[in-house]
Amino acid sequence: MKLTNKARHALIALHFLLGLIAVYAASFFKFYYLGFFMVSIFIIVFKETTKNRITPFIIAYFVGMELLIRLSGAILLDQFGKYSIILLILVSLIKTNRIYHIKPKVFVLFIMLMLVSLLFMNESYNRNVELVSFYLSGPICLALCVIYFYQMKMEFNRDFMGILFVSMLPIMASLVCIFLKSKSVQIDDLIYGANSSQSGGYGPNQVAVVLGYAIVVVIAAAMFKKPITGYFLFDIILLLVLVYRILITFSRGGFISAIISIVIAMAYVRFKNRNFFNTNKRAVFFVLFGFVLIGLSWYKTNETTGNKLAERYDGYTGDTKYSDRREFSSGRDKLMLIELEVFRDNWIVGVGPGMATPYRSALFRRGEETVASHTEFTRMLAEHGLYGLLALLILFLFPLVRLRKVNNSTEGFVLVLFVTLSILTLSHNSHRLVLPSFLYGMAFVHLYSGELDSKRVKLGIINNDLERKN
Repeated sequence: MKLTNKARHALIALHFLLGLIAVYAASFFKFYYLGFFMVSIFIIVFKETTKNRITPFIIAYFVGMELLIRLSGAILLDQFGKYSIILLILVSLIKTNRIYHIKPKVFVLFIMLMLVSLLFMNESYNRNVELVSFYLSGPICLALCVIYFYQMKMEFNRDFMGILFVSMLPIMASLVCIFLKSKSVQIDDLIYGANSSQSGGYGPNQVAVVLGYAIVVVIAAAMFKKPITGYFLFDIILLLVLVYRILITFSRGGFISAIISIVIAMAYVRFKNRNFFNTNKRAVFFVLFGFVLIGLSWYKTNETTGNKLAERYDGYTGDTKYSDRREFSSGRDKLMLIELEVFRDNWIVGVGPGMATPYRSALFRRGEETVASHTEFTRMLAEHGLYGLLALLILFLFPLVRLRKVNNSTEGFVLVLFVTLSILTLSHNSHRLVLPSFLYGMAFVHLYSGELDSKRVKLGIINNDLERKN
């Protein structure tokens, strides 16, 4: 998808309008979402071919749309975001006949390992359906994303960057929605915890995850000299807004994951190409400049919160002023230990999808309140036992094996960046959103330079490896 700056700005303006509609006319927005989904299925069935791929752009759009749906309150089904991606992928695989030639087959095994636990479910039918929907839709969606995107050839500028731009459009609409639905910042009202009043009234952890992804996209796009909005000045403004909104949620996971992912991906490229900093000075400049902007935004936001933001990241809790207690993981470490204990006692087949919840509720808060898992990996161990352990080995080892076969720095950068962001997101936010599944799958696309070769353009960190014909 090749767009002029004029077209980009028109689409961005339309999605600013969509953000307003999501706030003031949520019922109309629900019809828009459903209508767009039905039209998308129709387009895939009648227009999709192996040479004319439309589905990746549609998938990216619905991944970005998930947060906007939840902010607007136009939720059809709780896990509809994952269902929609699963259905889009299956329809595309069938239409292009790829359903008969699935690769990599190890992720078919991954799905089978997850489904073994169904044999040991003993709740009522409705409860079983609810548990499967909430706890298995995420891992299955992740596996299908890998199967769909694995080794899919994408021209870097037209396809890959176009997909990232499409995913950002509904996120920009979400920003409008968050600003309109959030209260003005009052220092006395801020608490040492994730703040839903500054997250558009929705879960601040999920909002921070999506905004963290957006920050990664804006910085990566600047590195490759392909600003998301078409102009670097507008991207700078967008980055500042994103950083402010993610910080003011007081949810740390999404922000920290974004920063760590960028740093690790940059370190990989530096290791892969010793001359990276010398031959790609402009790319390095954009990253450093982005971090300077993030630092400035942190300073101003912290000032706005009366230093409560810095105290929040320092582990302060509500009773810190009465004790020396610090809580850096918001209790996630305790939940992980509980789930590891459940795995130890049920290591063969686990306790079944969602059935670790009573253990967490009993041991974490010792009450009847439901305590959900926040770390996908220990949850898989507790609920799937040995089968979950095998699935985790696939999840962690497959990217490492693939990375050894990567021949160009850009493809390696994308793989490391997206897998790291996906894994970190799953470690603190589990499969609440479809985004980590999308990121993990997109990490394995095959990038080629295409039109860049013919024009002999050197783009960001694209080095001589990428400039060779693929």
